Amino acid sequence: MGELTEKVAIVTGGGNGIGRGIATVMAREGATVICTDIVLDSAEETAAAIRAAGGRAAAIQQDVTKWRSCQEVAAKVIADRGRIDILVTNA
Repeated sequence: MGELTEKVAIVTGGGNGIGRGIATVMAREGATVICTDIVLDSAEETAAAIRAAGGRAAAIQQDVTKWRSCQEVAAKVIADRGRIDILVTNA
């Protein structure tokens, strides 16, 4: 059991680079990771790699420069997962 077991985390910019690394480590520590990125395919690649390693992850397209997009992501995660415990504003 990792230090983040049962936590729900959103990682913006989780589709590549530092965001992908953060998402991967958080999943390894037990978090359910929601990877967001402006390029949905990139976020889906990260989420798929986490799931392939035995973790829990999902991908959502997000444009962090648009307030509405941020609101929609938060509402979707709360509706699907019940809460948001961790927000990494990497993007």
